[in-house]
Amino acid sequence: MGSTQTKLEDNAYKSIAKYTELTHDDIDAWHERFIQHCHPGSTTMTKEQFCKFYQELRPTEHVKRLSENVFRAFDLDGDFGINFSEVSQEIRKIIEIRSSLKI
Repeated sequence: MGSTQTKLEDNAYKSIAKYTELTHDDIDAWHERFIQHCHPGSTTMTKEQFCKFYQELRPTEHVKRLSENVFRAFDLDGDFGINFSEVSQEIRKIIEIRSSLKI
């Protein structure tokens, strides 16, 4: 990943791995894919970038409205941008809730 700006901290790996079955390499791949959708030199996605990224994850579905809602939910600090840390925090919360409800 070259620059230290895009390198994940160890606690991010631990947090994501704790609630998923993802390996360190899997998390790196997801992070790298996320960064590729950001503007060059940035580690934050705009709503438009996130919606495009989300559509690529679910190409056979119409997810524009859903992706906009997910973006708003993941934008924890309300700065109209999301970074990988915000996404991983929200995914962790969703997994915790699903586990507690045993869905």
